Parts: sequence; C-alpha cells; structure tokens
Amino acid sequence: MPRRPSTVLIVGAGIAGPALALWLQRYGFRPTVVERAPQLRRGGHAVDLRGVSRAVAARMGVLEAVRAARLVTVDVTLVDGDGAPIETMRADDFGGDGQLSDLEILRSDLAGILHDATAGVGYRFGEQVVAIEPGADGVDVTFGSGARERHDLVVGADGQHSQVRRLVFGESPDAVRPMGVHAAWWRTANHLGLQDRALEHADGDRMVGIRPVDGNRSAAAFLGFPSDGLPPGPYEPEEALRIVRERSAGMGWEVPRLVAAIDDTSDLFLEEFSQVVLDTWARGRVVLLGDAAFCPSPLSGQGTALALVGAYVLAGALATEPDPAAAFATYERTLRPWVERTQALACDGADGPSIAALANDFTLPEPVAAPAMTRAIGETATGRVGDRGCSRS
Repeated sequence: MPRRPSTVLIVGAGIAGPALALWLQRYGFRPTVVERAPQLRRGGHAVDLRGVSRAVAARMGVLEAVRAARLVTVDVTLVDGDGAPIETMRADDFGGDGQLSDLEILRSDLAGILHDATAGVGYRFGEQVVAIEPGADGVDVTFGSGARERHDLVVGADGQHSQVRRLVFGESPDAVRPMGVHAAWWRTANHLGLQDRALEHADGDRMVGIRPVDGNRSAAAFLGFPSDGLPPGPYEPEEALRIVRERSAGMGWEVPRLVAAIDDTSDLFLEEFSQVVLDTWARGRVVLLGDAAFCPSPLSGQGTALALVGAYVLAGALATEPDPAAAFATYERTLRPWVERTQALACDGADGPSIAALANDFTLPEPVAAPAMTRAIGETATGRVGDRGCSRS
C-alpha cells in the first residue's frame, strides 16, 4: 500500500499554484510555494472568471473578494482612426460569460487575493529550481542557492515557459505551439477620461485597446500584433519596449500617445500567445498544472478558468487517492477533455457564444470533506486505510 503524500512543493506563485496550495492545505497536506520572482508579480493583463470557475472560486471562499476587486467595464467599443464608434460589445452579453466577461480582474490582483487566502502556506520568493530528481518515494529538489530538499510531490505551476517541465519532461520542440501573435500590456494615464468603458482600435492585423482601472483613476493599455519571427520570450523590459515601439510604428488613433507614455512605472509586459500540448501531465511524483501543462493561450479566454478548475480537480484527486500515480491519472482523465475543447476553440476562433458555452461545459467533482481527509492521512500513516481503486502539428 503506497504511503499517502504529505509534503508538496509547488513551483510558481501565479494563479494555479496558490489555488492548489489553498485546497491542499484545506485537505491536510503541507504545501510550500516557491517563486523565482522576488515578490508577487505586478502588471499583466485582465483575466476572466466565467462559468464553472466562479463556482470553484466560491468553494475556495474568494469569490466575494474577486467581485470587490473586479474591473467594472460596462462595454468595449471598436473605433476607427478618428475615434468614431464601429461596434460595441457589452459585458452582460451571453449571461456575462462572453468575450467581455462581467467578472474581470487584473491578474496581479487575483494573485494577491489567492496569496492572502493562503496565509498559512509557506511562500519563498526569489527561489529558483535548478534540478529535480524524482525517486520512488519522494523528489529531491536543488535550488539556485545550492540548497537541497526532499518533498513527497512536486507540482510545476510555473507558466508556459515552465522550468519544471523542462527539467522533468525535457526540451520537446512540440510542447509549446506558437499562435503567431504577440501582445503587450501596460499601465497608463486615463487621458481620455473613460468611465467604466473600454475602447479598441484595429489597424490591419494589429489591435490596440485602453480601459480604465483603479476606479477610473488610471488605465491599462494593450497592443496585439503578428509575431513575424520574434523570439518567444520572456523579455527584459528594455527589449519589450523596443519591440512595442517598432511594432506599433505607423498606427494612428491614440497609439503614438499611449506608446510614448510607457516608462519605468508602466509595468510593461510582453508575451507570445502559445499553447502547451503534452501527451501526459505527470512523470513519477512530478505533475504539471495550469499553463505549464495545458496553456490554451489568451485567445481562448479560459486560461484562468483552467488554472482554478485544474487546481481544484488535482487537489481533490490527491485527497482521495493514496497513490500519486492514481491521483494524477484521475486528474488528467477528468480535466483533459475540457482542456482539449478549450485549446481547439482558441485555434478555430472564439466568439461570445462559443466562449460562454465552453465556460459552462464542465461538471465539477464534488468537494472532498476536509475533516474526513485529515483522518484519512493519519490512518494511512498507521496502515489502517486500504488502496482505492486543438492542437496543431
């Protein structure tokens, strides 16, 4: 009979990692979260909670905090070069689950909420994993500082450029599949005086947008453009700014002013839109979660939903299966069909109706009873519990 895992090292303090830590702590595990950044990351884009991900947030006890910090955007209007409206999309379309969700929040704000909700979990910032050696009954991990630790399980929740995936699964050239699009986000002044309404402007195959944040006191801007041979990143701030300036050249409307305003306080972030497609999400006692395992790309509108729901499913599987291999198999069997439909949607083109339908097209497993789970860990330790039985090529 396998010994039920207790200590879990989670690599990545974005969305998926802290969400998993919350559930694991609730179920009696001892999670530790390590993050290579020196602190919680600032900036980034708005993320959406749609469909079943809202139910997961409610079960986590963070839904009201998310609602309190949400971005209030009544609608977004596409405008021409002179600022004249072309078409408008409302946040309450398709029950609030369409392309413009009625529950959007800055990624950094959501990460902060999840961090606060896991106050009893140990976080270590400025810590990078450099070697992982899985064994039959544990995983030896070496950090950049030279420190070595053993954990029962390791979870890679460290994004589409996952170091854990590279160390354990190897450098598969087919794992990360570019979508041919780059996008940048940054903070800026609300110089247009927008009040709970966003604007977007298309120039050929490039698009720019601005939306008010911080109660309309400031704004967030984005620029999307074809990759056209750009390296995948990540990018240093100076390189990101150079690319944004080059790729926005010649655009009209408010673009010159928005780009000229980028400075050291703008939290500029640039990334390539990619999908991560793997044959399996686990190797031995190491498992991947969120974008590290199944990034659908922002084109799907479902990345945050997959992270939250995936964390819920994985934690529940670990709480009910003493054998990690069985738990990982349950996690993958439960979640993979929804992941594959989500990635296919991003490849084929997501619109309001299709995003709303997909966001609600998953049946959540019932939550595990936490007190029973705590007893089960103790009983397993003393031997009183038996075994329980789109991608583009």
